[in-house]
Amino acid sequence: MHERLFRNQTKSVNTNGGNNLVGRVDEYKVRDARKAFRRRYASRTNLDKIFSQYDPESKGFVTAHDLHKQGNKIGLGLSLDEAQCLV
Repeated sequence: MHERLFRNQTKSVNTNGGNNLVGRVDEYKVRDARKAFRRRYASRTNLDKIFSQYDPESKGFVTAHDLHKQGNKIGLGLSLDEAQCLV
C-alpha cells in the first residue's frame, strides 16, 4: 500500500557516493515534521479529502514535491530534501 500512495521521484539513495541526503537535512526537523503531520491529521475521518489536498493533480500518489508544498502551506518550513526524507 505504501508504494501506491507515495512515489520517490529521485534516484535511489546511494550510501557510497554523493547521491544521498546525509548532511543535507536535519534529522530532528524531519522527525518533528512527521510528528506534526500525524498530529494534524490524527483525528480526521475523511481521508479522501485530505489525500486530494496532497495530490491536487489526482495522480493517485503523493510525491516529495506535493509534500513539500503542503508542509510549507501548514507552516512547517520544509526543504525539498526534507520532504524527500519523509516520503
